[in-house]
Amino acid sequence: MLTPQVREAVASSARVFASRRLAQALKPLNDGIIAMGTGEISEALTREARDTVVAVSGDVGFFSLAATLSGRMAGLYEMRLLPGLSSMQTLCARLGVGYEDIEVVSAHGRSGCVAGPAAYSRRVFYLTGGEDGVNRLLGELCRAGLGHLTVAVGEELSYPRERIRSGTTAELAAEKFSPLAVVLTENPAPAPRHGRLRDEDFERGGAPMTKEPVRTLSVSRLEVQEDDIVYDIGAGTGSVSIALARAAWKGSVFALEHDPEAIALIRRNRKKLGAFNVGVVEGSAPGALAGLPPPRRVFIGGSGGKMADIIDALTAKSGGFTLCVNAVTLESLHTALSLLTGRGFSGVEIECVQISRAKAAGQSHLMQAQNPVYILSGRWRA
Repeated sequence: MLTPQVREAVASSARVFASRRLAQALKPLNDGIIAMGTGEISEALTREARDTVVAVSGDVGFFSLAATLSGRMAGLYEMRLLPGLSSMQTLCARLGVGYEDIEVVSAHGRSGCVAGPAAYSRRVFYLTGGEDGVNRLLGELCRAGLGHLTVAVGEELSYPRERIRSGTTAELAAEKFSPLAVVLTENPAPAPRHGRLRDEDFERGGAPMTKEPVRTLSVSRLEVQEDDIVYDIGAGTGSVSIALARAAWKGSVFALEHDPEAIALIRRNRKKLGAFNVGVVEGSAPGALAGLPPPRRVFIGGSGGKMADIIDALTAKSGGFTLCVNAVTLESLHTALSLLTGRGFSGVEIECVQISRAKAAGQSHLMQAQNPVYILSGRWRA
């Protein structure tokens, strides 16, 4: 399925580098083609790139080696990019699916950050990699609670052994797929990435919950990016975790909680509101932080009296993160402020939030004050 432009370039050049898989397929066009790994190609081009053709799979603008080479060759050589068909174009054409609303995710080498896009998007196209890339991806989606999604797996697209399998995530997770495969998921009812989360949206039980105004301000202070790794320490009902998960919809949120009732509430709220990129971590910080990936944002709603140990563990774990702490007593405010300033956090800010809500009293309404909450935030860099 080469374009005529690419076919002519490969056939007419005296110097052609290609990945090992492509070199075999392109041999009929050029006997002198040289098979190399991507790292070897980059190194060879630093020595001499003039009049060279580099053949890589798929579309040159689609997670391609072309971007890396363009950066390295800038100012040294003129580079022309000759696009081919991408695997997404090919799979969608086979399925008769448009890709106007598809999110594109590279799952190659990524672990734990694949559930969010599928939870918050109608369709997601995943590029996979490695010997068990597809099975690893489908397994992660199932473990996250997305075993019900409709999935299509395209194997060895455009090759003689091309095969497309469709089914639910759970059904296909039991099969074995070629390393050369891509995945398209479809979620008929994706969770919203934006919009108001009301207190009444959550199951409450007896666990503490950060109320909506404070929750909104706290999430805002963290300035969460869509692909962040986020911790919610002392997650309670999971209300902050789910708000964070919507903001970090391409990333992951780890909700740390030790109380069994609260853990059950987090799981129910997570499922109810479609926040499948929230991972529930049972245990108390700092011990429960072991084994988690380094965070970029951290919210501490409850520390169990271990604030100093938690912050020390966080600074040892991550090269840099933004922290937000909620304190309801003067003593916890003093402890948090002393730790942030003493550990070298920059941009420390403190706000006291006191909210009153109207409650009907006959024909009138009375404002009932809630307890004040102190919101502390700051940034730490190693």
